[in-house]
Amino acid sequence: SDVVAAATTVPSSTVTAQTITLTTANGGGSGNISVAADDSAGAIATKINTAGATSGNGISASASTTAYLSNLGTDGTITFTLASETGDATVGSTAAISAVMGGSVTALVADINSNFAATGISAESVVMSNDGGVGVKLFNSLGNDISILNFTDSGAGTTATLGDEIDESDVVTLT
Repeated sequence: SDVVAAATTVPSSTVTAQTITLTTANGGGSGNISVAADDSAGAIATKINTAGATSGNGISASASTTAYLSNLGTDGTITFTLASETGDATVGSTAAISAVMGGSVTALVADINSNFAATGISAESVVMSNDGGVGVKLFNSLGNDISILNFTDSGAGTTATLGDEIDESDVVTLT
């Protein structure tokens, strides 16, 4: 699924409107599945599961979303709004995240996890593979898009990024 970040607004997902035809190896089918523009991986999996249950052909799908926060400042306070989304709609509630960095991501991970019931997003500290720096892995087990809005870092000297790979090969800059 998609990773979305912005200073004040959420950009659209990169999923385009399309029709998916599901067919089993023995020729059984579920008909066509209509995917809307901006659908999350979780929304698409739900549509596939609904069609599979209706036809009784045994086709099912699951989805999850992982994103990585990296290049975080080690001093100062990081704040942002965290949300889980499908399309342009927020799933559950948003959460105001705020953590004094103090040289580690421990407080940031704790604040994200304390808001799991609202957002459906969990966090853990990880070592980023490209530079060995410490980052934060964000995870949504339902495949909903992970959204970060209004990101600020009062510390100096770093430009935080959000991406979908631990090697930081595909990131957006958080400003």
